[in-house]
Amino acid sequence: MFDVHAHIQNCDSLDAVKELIENDAISGICLMGTCYSDLDKVRELAIEYPKKVIPAFGIHPYFANEVTAPAFSASTDEVLGCEDSGEYDTKNILLDFESRLLVYLNEFPGSVIGEIGLDKVAVDRRTGKVFDYSVQKAVFDAQFRIASKLNKPVSLHCVKAHQDMYDYLSSRLSELEATAARVSDTEIIGSNSIKARSLDSMNSVTKHRSKPKKRVLNLASHFPSKIMLHSYSGSAELAKRFLKLPIGLGNRIYFSFSQFVNMRSSKLGDTLMVIPQNRILLESDLEDPRNVYSSLLTVHKWASEKLCIPQEEMLKISLQNSADFFSR
Repeated sequence: MFDVHAHIQNCDSLDAVKELIENDAISGICLMGTCYSDLDKVRELAIEYPKKVIPAFGIHPYFANEVTAPAFSASTDEVLGCEDSGEYDTKNILLDFESRLLVYLNEFPGSVIGEIGLDKVAVDRRTGKVFDYSVQKAVFDAQFRIASKLNKPVSLHCVKAHQDMYDYLSSRLSELEATAARVSDTEIIGSNSIKARSLDSMNSVTKHRSKPKKRVLNLASHFPSKIMLHSYSGSAELAKRFLKLPIGLGNRIYFSFSQFVNMRSSKLGDTLMVIPQNRILLESDLEDPRNVYSSLLTVHKWASEKLCIPQEEMLKISLQNSADFFSR
């Protein structure tokens, strides 16, 4: 089995962590970083177990305040900027944030960016207040753009914010279209610049004007190589919309399911039925390694029953999808 999303680096028992990783029944595990304090733990385990551990480095929305300037006081509108373009003002992000994250990511070519995302309901236990959503937006956007620039997979935390996440991806597509339009217009202007030309060359320009060059939209550098919606708790209808995102973006989206989240109610589990089998991932989302194996067994059994397929086939599907997701 492959665990695509776990946090066992935060367990107090290093022996228990190593025992799970060394278990022959576990073919691999992706360790999701959440904050500056656990990224080194992920790194150390990835170095010790290069064939088993895929490291993921990122700042969870719970810890977004760690990477924003202490004097952060911008309004939501100021942070979100123009909703139509998806341009977010990240001037309040600490200057060393990107460089610190890049150090980890560049050390491991096969690394992932995660766990990052948006959460509308999580409460800071220290203050009793819901985490600042505008700060989450800015920090998430900064990390998503890094993942896009490096062409890395990304694991997304999303709670009560799936519509916002869909809108964000749509706005990024709008950015891509606008960029392609500017490039196309520049090419046409360049080709139509009037200089001393022969009659044949001028006729060529006329033909070019009558048949504008078709824009080719490329997702490269605008989106991560793969996108995992981890422990997906959105609606089935919204899942279908994610899968239909244009220009091939929908083909990059995977949905992960866990016992911890998705088996709590039939509503959270029924979404599995509308996901193509080649986009299904399974995870534990646990910190205690002593519970990971049994949790993975349980969620595999649950998924096989939901899809009415043998458990052995579900295992093969999840292993193949995990390999596809993490491939470069």
